[in-house]
Amino acid sequence: MKAGAYLRQYKDAKSDIQRRKSQIEMQRMLDAERLMVLRNSIILPSKATDGMPHAPTYDKDRIPTVLAKEDEIIKRSIRRTDRLLAEIDKLEALMESIEESIDKVDNPTYRSLLHWKYIECRTWRSISDDLGLEQAYVRKRLRDKAFKALEKWI
Repeated sequence: MKAGAYLRQYKDAKSDIQRRKSQIEMQRMLDAERLMVLRNSIILPSKATDGMPHAPTYDKDRIPTVLAKEDEIIKRSIRRTDRLLAEIDKLEALMESIEESIDKVDNPTYRSLLHWKYIECRTWRSISDDLGLEQAYVRKRLRDKAFKALEKWI
């Protein structure tokens, strides 16, 4: 794999992690809503007409069915969350591997350039300003040299 494609995986992994975390949160909210609706389905409306609050009455025949459905919703939610967390772990491992590869580059300028651009997602202008070099030189020649230095570690 070429260095540029290898390094771009970092940004993609970061986005994928955020998306999976959002999926987990959204699924938790949806499952909580499903559980609430399910639990409310066993409450019978009050037959009292005196205008005073009364304790709820439950449809006792439906309770076993509702409990079984609750159990299935919870188990499905746990399986889904576990799958997404496992995917997040793999993506984090990839990100760590990329960071470790960059850290192995001997030249500190190349190492800084790769870290700033591909880990911190900085612009070429910002990087060239920090290095005190022309942007075109940093973006083309220095980057190519940094890629070559990195390729022996990937």
